Order: sequence, then C-alpha cells, then structure tokens
Amino acid sequence: MNKTEIDKFYQPAFCRHLYMRKNLALVKIHPIFLKTHIKEEVPVFSTLKGPSGGSWPVKVHQTEKGIYLVEGWEQFLQDHSLVHGEFLIFSYCGNWCFDVEIFGRDGLQMKIPDGEEEDKAVPSDSKGKTVMHDAKPGVLKTKGTKVSWKRAHLVEFFLDKCKEEVVLTRTDGGNLSRLSWKRIQLAFKEEKGTDFTMVQLENRWHFLKRKHELFSGIIAQVRDVQYDPVANKISWNEKQWEEYVQINPDASIFRDNPLELLAKMKILFESPNQ
Repeated sequence: MNKTEIDKFYQPAFCRHLYMRKNLALVKIHPIFLKTHIKEEVPVFSTLKGPSGGSWPVKVHQTEKGIYLVEGWEQFLQDHSLVHGEFLIFSYCGNWCFDVEIFGRDGLQMKIPDGEEEDKAVPSDSKGKTVMHDAKPGVLKTKGTKVSWKRAHLVEFFLDKCKEEVVLTRTDGGNLSRLSWKRIQLAFKEEKGTDFTMVQLENRWHFLKRKHELFSGIIAQVRDVQYDPVANKISWNEKQWEEYVQINPDASIFRDNPLELLAKMKILFESPNQ
C-alpha cells in the first residue's frame, strides 16, 4: 500500500483524559492539532460521533486561550455515562466532525449500547450476578451498567440516597464512605434495576458537585434582582453571559438551562465544613 492509499484511511486524532473535577463540560482542541489538521473556518457547531452510533452537536467556543467544545459536550458525557479518569480519542473526519473512541481506566476500549439498549434491564443469573453476553469480535467486555443519567429520576434518586447517607453517617459532604457507596449501589440494583459500580457512583457525586460549584459561582456574581431563587432563573443579558463565559467557559452549560435539583444539591454540597 503506497502513501496515497494510506492517507485515504488516516484520520488525525488527539486524546483527552476525562477530569470531572476540573473540566466539567468543555474540551480544548490543542492549538498544534488545529494548525496542522483543521483547515476549515471555525463554525458555530461541531459534531461528535459516539461509539453508540449517534451524533451530538457541540458548540465551538473561541477565546484568547484557545478553541473549546462546550455546550452539548456535557450531553455527550451523560448519554455515554462517562466517568472521571476515562480516556477519549477524537479522530478528525473533516468539516469539524470527530469520531470519539472511549477507553476505561483499565485501558480497555468500551462498547456503549445505543439509546434503546440503555433502557433495558441488565440481565442477571440465578445468583443475581450480571450476565456479560459474548461481545462481537474485536469488542471488549466492560463491567458496570451504562445508563443515561439524562433521565432526571435517576439523578434525583441518587441525590436522595446520598442525602440519606449524609444524615445517617453525619458526613460533612466532602465524600461518602465505602460502606455508604455500597448501600447506594444496592439501592440502585434493588429499586431501579441498574448495576452500577461504586466507582461510577462516586464519580457521579464529583460530577454533580462540580456542577453545583459552577452554578453557585454564577449566583455569587449576580445581583439579587438578576436571580430568582423561586424560579431558579438567572436574568443576565447576552453581553453579561459572554463576559462571564470568556473567563469561566465551563459555566456556558447554564446559559440556557439552570441547574436542576439545586435544593437537593445544596443539602449535600454546601456543608460549612467542606
């Protein structure tokens, strides 16, 4: 195979580790990658193609510090149940479209079910252990349930169970004990039919805690007349949002949609001892 034939199959790529506690909802495209491989003008939206086969529009945000994938990226995270420490490879397809491959913290590539499969109960054997069906050739098996957290009832159930553990153990909200995560894991399995690992649950805690920190930071910046605590609505104009997002690009996820279940998160994450 000559160089011309190889070039037909070659897709330039860059990689990112997922740090939920640091970068919640944006991915910076390395400037060298931009200069070398992306020749098109910067659009309003790019497209991410996930291993589940779907496509996600993600807004492209350009600042003095670089170009980021922001609004819509969080939805990609939620729809694939991604957690802290996982590894992503973004292969460039052209026209600001990226194929995304996902690798677990153990280094194994992950197969993500599509939306229909997400809603199905996880099969188990007579002892209650999860049954892992034989994967297709070249596809590695993974542990833990991949369930979309975009379903609000799961997030609310998670927060309620965490609150029970905080009250029971008198935890200050920094984190829960291994025993608490075990009880929450069991509650999900018995009441929701989902078999999460304790690592998945703990990472969801840090994910939501970071969202709460971001939203609380916005509230701290607005005047009383610009925030309605009853409706949980921020009344900033376009200029105010642009100025704030320039400095805090993570906060762009709240531009059109405020943080849901804020009252429940306050109970967990606003302990005076944190």
